[in-house]
Amino acid sequence: MRTVRAGRSFRKPEASQEQEMKTIEIVYASKTGTSKDVARRIAENLNSALKPAEIQAESVELSGRNGDSTPWAVIAGGPINGMRLRQDIGNFIDGEQLFAVFSVSYLVKHARKMWQKSITRNVAEHASRAGAETYRVFGGRAESAMPGFARFLFGLPADMPMETLDMSEVDEWSGELAEKLRSRI
Repeated sequence: MRTVRAGRSFRKPEASQEQEMKTIEIVYASKTGTSKDVARRIAENLNSALKPAEIQAESVELSGRNGDSTPWAVIAGGPINGMRLRQDIGNFIDGEQLFAVFSVSYLVKHARKMWQKSITRNVAEHASRAGAETYRVFGGRAESAMPGFARFLFGLPADMPMETLDMSEVDEWSGELAEKLRSRI
C-alpha cells in the first residue's frame, strides 16, 4: 500500500515491522563456567516461554558486553567469591537498573546457616541497589575439593559433591521471570 502526503510517497510499515524486537540481556561473569551455564539456560527458557512475543533473550559475558545497546530488560549474575558477589559483576550490578539478579555459590546449600545468610544477604543488597524485582542464589561448582580446615569452618560434609547446582531450580526461576516479563508486554 502506498500513500502520498505533501508530494512525498512512503510505504506504510507492515504490522510485523511496526513491533520492534525487544531484547533481554543476561549478563554474567564466570569463574568455573557455572554462571555461564545458568545464563544460557535462562536465555533458552525465556526464549521458549516468550516465543509468540517479539522478544529475544541472549546471554552475554560481562567482558564482551556492548554498552551501546539498550535492552528491554537486563538480568545479571555471577559467582560468589569470599561470601560476596565477585567484584566485577557486583560493580556492574550496582551501576545498572536491572530486572533480576542471580548468583552461583558452591557453599550456599550445604554451609552453616551463618554463611548461607551472609551470601544471600550480599546478593539481596546488590539486587536492591539495582532496583531488581527478584534475585536468586543457585548452587555452584568447585574447582577442587576443599581442604579439611575449610570444610570444618564452613560446616561442609567430607563427601560433598564438586557441583551443587540444580538446573531444575534455574528452570523454575526462569518460569517466574517469564511470567513477570509477560506482564510487562
